[in-house]
Amino acid sequence: MKKTKIVLSIVLVSMIIIVGYSAKFCYDHQIFADVESSLNKITLFKNLSNSKIFDNSNKEIGELFDRYQIHTPVDKIPKKIIETLLAVEDKNFYEHQGFDLKAIFRVGVGFLKHGKATHGASTITQQLVRKFCLTRKKVLVRKLREIYLSYKLEKKISKKKILELYLNNMFFGDGSYGIAAASRRYFNKNLTEVSLNEISLMIGLLQSPSRYNPKKNLKAAKTRQWKVLQAMARNGVIQKQSMKKIYHQKLNFKKFNHRDRVFAPYFVDYIGAKLKTILGEKYDPSQGIKVYTTLDRSSQLQVQKAIDSHKKRIHDLQKLNQRFLPKKDKLDLEISFLVTNPKTGQILAMQGGKSYRKSQFNRVWQAKRSPGSLIKPAVYLNALESGMNWYDSMFISPLRYETYRPKNSTESFMTESTLMRSFYLSLNTPTVEITKKLGLEKVLERFKSLGIQSPMKKELGSALGGSEVTMLDMARMYASIANLGVRKNIYAIRKITNMKGDIIYQHKVKTSKVIEEDYAHMIIDGMRKVMTYGTAKKASGHSKYFVGKTGTSNNGIDNWFCGFSPNLLAMTWVGSDNYLPLQLKFGGHKLALPIWMDFIHSMKNVIKPEKYVLPEHFNKIKINPKHGYISDEGVEVAFLKGAEPTQEKKDSSFRSISQKGDYRGIFY
Repeated sequence: MKKTKIVLSIVLVSMIIIVGYSAKFCYDHQIFADVESSLNKITLFKNLSNSKIFDNSNKEIGELFDRYQIHTPVDKIPKKIIETLLAVEDKNFYEHQGFDLKAIFRVGVGFLKHGKATHGASTITQQLVRKFCLTRKKVLVRKLREIYLSYKLEKKISKKKILELYLNNMFFGDGSYGIAAASRRYFNKNLTEVSLNEISLMIGLLQSPSRYNPKKNLKAAKTRQWKVLQAMARNGVIQKQSMKKIYHQKLNFKKFNHRDRVFAPYFVDYIGAKLKTILGEKYDPSQGIKVYTTLDRSSQLQVQKAIDSHKKRIHDLQKLNQRFLPKKDKLDLEISFLVTNPKTGQILAMQGGKSYRKSQFNRVWQAKRSPGSLIKPAVYLNALESGMNWYDSMFISPLRYETYRPKNSTESFMTESTLMRSFYLSLNTPTVEITKKLGLEKVLERFKSLGIQSPMKKELGSALGGSEVTMLDMARMYASIANLGVRKNIYAIRKITNMKGDIIYQHKVKTSKVIEEDYAHMIIDGMRKVMTYGTAKKASGHSKYFVGKTGTSNNGIDNWFCGFSPNLLAMTWVGSDNYLPLQLKFGGHKLALPIWMDFIHSMKNVIKPEKYVLPEHFNKIKINPKHGYISDEGVEVAFLKGAEPTQEKKDSSFRSISQKGDYRGIFY
């Protein structure tokens, strides 16, 4: 009895010494310091998730993220996933208070028997604390602090919350954080679709995501999966007899769709850039925001189809032109395409290049190029607004202004031409003369008022497209005309919601009247002649609903076509990123127009085009295209009542444009 008392006394004293020493050790090493600030990293942690982008039918088209993560509330995580996790990582999860004494004891016994740890003792709570608050360095101080923080954490938040944080933030390999992200990356499945075979493999990755990555080492991954299945059977998650059946089921790994493979990747990138503008410093792609856009899936598919159908033709042309270039200059013709609805300002489709995988540069909004004659409708609109008329004529002769000498695509010098004919044939010298008469400053200001935001050079060449602009600039200008003078800012984002579903941004439609409706009808009539008599006459079959204009810069470096109806505007560009010329006689009508035509043809069953209807106060009269007098064999032009031509062929006093402003002279 006396000996027993002595032993108990020794044990008690030893325990007091151990506890005292441990307390001093913990104090000296600040195990209990900054507990609240450390735990706040977990308790105040904001859920992270990829930002999702949706089209105009609210179907997902892409994601934005810094790291791949899909937040899923614990209530929506399938029960089998949670059961498997607990069976493998922490079977006493619901019994312990942050650390598992039984597991620690098992590790100690294993160490004594085998000289090394044969089992893990870290609970799910400890693993979570380690991820958010500590390093992975295996030292006693870190382990003691980990245990203490785990104990304190379970006093602050629920087991349910711990599971949610764990399953949404732990690394599962292959760039995925959280079980939902892993499911998407490995199998391209939602959590509700994964099988026990897939669950057991993914949970096995937690021990070492790199070592057991099935895409790099399937044998190691399957070895680990077998151990997971054994744990599942021991803990009643599955029947022991079903282990082999699950193990031998085929795993169908899916290649993860990076952003260069999602739907409309150029558009997705554009949305990412707009989010930075709209949300500013608050923008974080990991906040799980939802972005509802204007993209029309059918329109985007038809754009891609039209571009794909012309890749070979463009490539063959590229090879022909390469012969005329030095070997050091490699011609690589690119294509961009933009579709909008002029009535709403919505972007329906966007393609910034032939291949996103090859080049992520978006030529719709990042590139500034010469529009060539695509700019001319603004010049002729300004002329009509200033009192000139479609039947006004001029004598076309070679012109030279300082070092600048404009040429005409048709080389139609030493002849007369009306404004209408000059417009639909895209003659340069009349355009320059009109600009001189109106005043360059006035013309440049008109460009700006119609929506061109890029700076324009203060030189006559700007009237012929000599200043570089973006495709969005030109789309704004043309949409102003297409919508009969009412400009609606082009936009791509309808609204943005946060992870909770609260609206944090809503697009507000801004309209402004920039053209009087009658003048818009007049310039639209001129653009219809472009498609029936002019540079785009190969598209005359579409002129019932659409009007349009070609554009070609010097040496065919930039080639454009824009065509529109009241509810559909489509614009395409073909050229090289390194500004190399095309030596063969090609232009917007041969390069860009055929792509546009294929797109419009395919869209007839997608968006029914509307027609422009002239108001009753317009008269249609046929005029001689060169001289402007009334002629039954001439071109039919829409005139405001009271402003029609009155001269016939026998009357030689037809109206001409004067440099002095009296409209009786002729340009030379």
